[in-house]
Amino acid sequence: MINKEELSVLDDLISKGRFKEVITKIEIMLNDNPDDPLLLEKLGDAYKGIGDYEQAMSYHSHAYQLNHDNNLLKEKLMEDIHQKGDADEIKRAQRLKEKKELFDYFPFLEKWFKKK
Repeated sequence: MINKEELSVLDDLISKGRFKEVITKIEIMLNDNPDDPLLLEKLGDAYKGIGDYEQAMSYHSHAYQLNHDNNLLKEKLMEDIHQKGDADEIKRAQRLKEKKELFDYFPFLEKWFKKK
């Protein structure tokens, strides 16, 4: 179980945007407490901070399975799902834009891709 001092340090690092440091610290702490819902939640928060919504969702989900009564955690998990979806859509849009730019530069490729 995480103590208040350790929790305070993690919260301080998260508030300063030092997410990779938080990830490193929590991964070490999880060796002794692999099913600590608070550590898993904070790890999810840190991954969300670096934009890795899939990892954030994984850790928030694990924490929520261990602590179903935490409504804030439930909200975080729902937000992760939404953000991951948005991130996937952004990546898809970027791929489509790159494809269009390629077709603008090499128009004959578009006809070839449509044949397939």
